[in-house]
Amino acid sequence: MSWTGEQLWRINAATIRRRAAVFLPHRGGPEIDDPARIDAAVVALAELGYRLDDCAREALVSAEDAWVLVQAAAALEGADVSYEPFYPNFPQQVRDASAFTLRLNALFHYLGDITGKRWVPRYDRTQRHELEDVPKATVLTALREHELRQIVVDLMTQGQPFSEEDRADLVALKDFTPRQVPQIEVRENLARLSVTFPELDFSASVKTATDVLRLAVAMSGGDVSLATRTRFRTFSRPERRRLLGLLEEHGRPEDLRRWEERWKRLTRHLRPGDHKARFPKAAEMLHALSAGTLPRSFESHLEEVLERGDVPAALNLLTHRPGIFARRLAHLIRACRENAALEEQVAATFAWVTGEVSTLVLVQLWQYFASPDNTVLPDRVVAIKTGADQRSRIIANRRSLRGVDARLVEVIEDALRARARLGPTWVNRELFRQYAVPLGNRSASPGLRTAGRGSRLRIPEGRVVRFFMHWRDLEEGPERRVDLDLSAFCVTEDFQQTQDIAYYNLKENGATHSGDITSAPQGAAEFIDLELETLRGRGWRYVVMTVHSFTGQPLSLVPQAWAGMMSRDGHSGELFDPRTVEIRLDLTSTGCNATPLVLDLETRETIWWDHNAGVTAGALRNLDVNANRTLVHLQHAVLGRVMTLDHLISLLATELVDDPARAEVVFDDPAVAGRRAIAPWQSECILQLLTG
Repeated sequence: MSWTGEQLWRINAATIRRRAAVFLPHRGGPEIDDPARIDAAVVALAELGYRLDDCAREALVSAEDAWVLVQAAAALEGADVSYEPFYPNFPQQVRDASAFTLRLNALFHYLGDITGKRWVPRYDRTQRHELEDVPKATVLTALREHELRQIVVDLMTQGQPFSEEDRADLVALKDFTPRQVPQIEVRENLARLSVTFPELDFSASVKTATDVLRLAVAMSGGDVSLATRTRFRTFSRPERRRLLGLLEEHGRPEDLRRWEERWKRLTRHLRPGDHKARFPKAAEMLHALSAGTLPRSFESHLEEVLERGDVPAALNLLTHRPGIFARRLAHLIRACRENAALEEQVAATFAWVTGEVSTLVLVQLWQYFASPDNTVLPDRVVAIKTGADQRSRIIANRRSLRGVDARLVEVIEDALRARARLGPTWVNRELFRQYAVPLGNRSASPGLRTAGRGSRLRIPEGRVVRFFMHWRDLEEGPERRVDLDLSAFCVTEDFQQTQDIAYYNLKENGATHSGDITSAPQGAAEFIDLELETLRGRGWRYVVMTVHSFTGQPLSLVPQAWAGMMSRDGHSGELFDPRTVEIRLDLTSTGCNATPLVLDLETRETIWWDHNAGVTAGALRNLDVNANRTLVHLQHAVLGRVMTLDHLISLLATELVDDPARAEVVFDDPAVAGRRAIAPWQSECILQLLTG
């Protein structure tokens, strides 16, 4: 099989990010094509922070393939563009400039937006010293085709809905489909896979009428989460027969009632009367739907019981629907009205059904009941289910401290132990306790080596953390100018005092901004240098990284928009050096802002957050106006509990061994422990192993 350069680029972008590995197709013949160009590509990879191991280097016999690897690695690091800040000799140039000079330059720059003639000051670039402390390179191994197929299987069978990045990688790896169709448990993923891989038959995974509805939505290019409505396309006759056949086999009238209006619209496209003889059950259900004679749904019975406050009756219903029981557990506890005996009955009944609740739902419940109550954390940040959109909402924390909370945490942990699926296991606990179980991946931002929200990753040794951001103006439309603002929000430990580092405040003791740029026709960049010890010495505990779209375009529409952080010594190296990049993620929120991460200066940790803090309609889109919302997000990130991968693995392992050689499963960095080790950032592999 042969691949184009672009196909090979996409394949390797996926494998470098997910496995720290490359795929080099076999090229016939012993001859090495243009060794000098290959050597130059290897040097270019080193400048990006990567090194090929001996096997990968030996397999690299094509210069064209070698430079495809360079292009893929550069794109992942954000090194495929030029970074042009307002002050090119940042940070020293900003530190040395007077307040008058900074304000005057900003004024002339802003006047350019009014006059339509862009103005930036011209400065000669000073020579920068070579980077002194060069980080250790990431070693890239070579993958074989069967290993690529395993990546596809891991992605397909992971325990939660696909992210945008997952979907893109499945398309990139489409030539490596598994020889045997796996069972798919996540209903949204089932619909997407049925469309992405039409040559594979996923019918064995279909279980309900809602699965059929999601499939019709996916075939129409709609939102398979069903959070938004879909305009159904016209289906061909074979497609109608397929959908009606699945409904005939798996449909129940009450499932249609749940999505009644959507089924009514879909029915008009299915024309069940044309196939009544072949699919009588499906035709009868859809006729009853149109006539309004469907039986009452389970949800309507449950709501009626809960409105009466009849908790025992609700428990009788919910024991037959463990998934709904789990989703309504917090509601049931509140309905007990602090009746301890009734709360214990809820906990005991739930314990009976936990075996039918998915692992990731149990993890979500653990995090809810293990987190502080409303006396400590008055507000909660919750993700909103809106397809692939990344939205969140701030709501009042309604959970008061109850003894049943600890009981439910115990019930959940017992349920996880009971499903122990791993044999003798060795885990690098120091590494894996930094990473949270990856939940909510549907809305996760694509990026380099991402982590679950709430993960606390150690900041490497270095005096300075440098935030960076890049973007370009829109290529078409009446308003092409895009003004993105990178800001840092410093907060004390008690959350009472704050300070902004933003376009309106470029420097403070320990923090420096590279200057505000309000348009980027050729691309632009902003940086913030944070001297960690200086900031901590001034009393700051946390630093929140924020990005705002001042001109109001959703971040998802802005070309080449990404942000991240580097670990630097502050004096040597280029402004942007890919070897020092620790985190880089694409800005894909459909909102006007993003909160990628938080620095904990006391523990020297990066808290991975990746949330859209939300901007009030019509409000000025900057940090100053939205500081209160950002503060709530910070409190939730710092005070809320997340289950770490280390803790989940310890619950699911039949035995934790102290020697990797005795283990059937090894959780560690493959660069240290070898190829069989599973790294914490290999989320699809971990989710498949722990929840599959």
